[in-house]
Amino acid sequence: MRLSRVLKLVVTVFSVLVFVVVTGKTIAQTGVSRATVTAILESNQVFIQERQAKLRDVVQRQQQVRTGAARAELTFDNKAVARLGRNTRFTVGECGVQLQQGSVLVSGVSACTNSVTAAVRGTTYIMTVHGNGKEEYQVLEGRVEFNKTTDPHQWAMEAGDKCFVEPDRQGVVRAKLSQGEYVRQLRGWAFRGFEMDQARFERLRTTYSRLFPNTRFPLRQRLLTNRGNFILTIHQRDPQLQEVIVRIAWQRKRNNAYLPERFVGDFLFPINQKAQFRRGIEPFERISIRLFDRENRFLGYTEWEGLDDNAAVSVILPSEPELYGTLRTVVGEDSNQDGVIDPDAFVYDFFSSVKTAADTPRERTEVIFVKDGQGINRSAFTIANLPPFPETPEFPDGFYEPLFSPLDRSTFPFRAGLEAPLLTVPGRVNPLVPVSPNGQSVFDLPKEILKYRSRRLL
Repeated sequence: MRLSRVLKLVVTVFSVLVFVVVTGKTIAQTGVSRATVTAILESNQVFIQERQAKLRDVVQRQQQVRTGAARAELTFDNKAVARLGRNTRFTVGECGVQLQQGSVLVSGVSACTNSVTAAVRGTTYIMTVHGNGKEEYQVLEGRVEFNKTTDPHQWAMEAGDKCFVEPDRQGVVRAKLSQGEYVRQLRGWAFRGFEMDQARFERLRTTYSRLFPNTRFPLRQRLLTNRGNFILTIHQRDPQLQEVIVRIAWQRKRNNAYLPERFVGDFLFPINQKAQFRRGIEPFERISIRLFDRENRFLGYTEWEGLDDNAAVSVILPSEPELYGTLRTVVGEDSNQDGVIDPDAFVYDFFSSVKTAADTPRERTEVIFVKDGQGINRSAFTIANLPPFPETPEFPDGFYEPLFSPLDRSTFPFRAGLEAPLLTVPGRVNPLVPVSPNGQSVFDLPKEILKYRSRRLL
């Protein structure tokens, strides 16, 4: 019995030593000893050894880098890259990137936490240490070999894999990244606003095409100049309503904050007709609509985000009037601006629902975005030529950012403090703007906002 335990111990120690030798955990083997600050985004809250950092500052080995309300990029002396999310802290350590808190994208260098070491060869992956000690790893391209320092568990992950490491628990929980999860990473904090060299871009594009064939790669090296337009259609199968009032508001984003909603107009939409809205919607800025019938009954609320291209947006009313208050929203890129989502584009598809009773005072009306799609009569929202509802909702990418997410809290579309026309009865103060029944209406968003401003000054 004692001999068996000794043999097990010898095998375990030998396995760990082999992993360390093969993957290269020492300074000499990782090949990095310092890094240079090559990007600072959203604020100046980047610190080296608690001193405020600036571009081209050098981080030496064993020095710590910390972000507050900022994102940052460091380039190592071997050309590897680390991008820090907000509220992140790591040290240029023996393993390369030694993460203590927050999230970091790592490309081309090994990394570690207090419980895991990750060895790579030209790989791009994201690692997160949550506040409760839980660790999360997502591999975007290449291969990563992991070793737990708290037990002899070892594993490898390929592109499209993810895993979770729980504190004080042996082993790991492994799974595949869904297409939506992969897209959110490519359009999220780790890429948005950063420059990328052509070689890394091509590796990611090749990997994405292999994982999700016949779909458009969602990451762009440069934003399109002719973007920011969207075509909006209000659908209802077997129409119960001839027309609805669509109150549109625009919420712009500056650095790490959203500006107050701006009233665009109250548009009188024929059911199953479209209108084009042009100019100015940047990626991640939000458009919200409040929907009413001609008797001023509130039919629902939704919002979505600007994309990197032009967009086709469908808002679907239920075919059964007793389900009014719930809306389905379908959004995707529409490069040729024909009002139809491009066949290879990723589709955002989700429900929002009024939570409060119909007789609730307007200012207390509460709306939720339905996180799992359960309890929704999906057949009432089926429209020809639109994709079927996915197994789980696909929300806009910015909805997953904790500071700005409507997923974990209710939205009050008539709350106090909003711009005055967002709270008025449609058509009573500002005239209704008719939408052509032939689907040819085109509206310039900034001009529509200025029309309201001009009326207010009269």
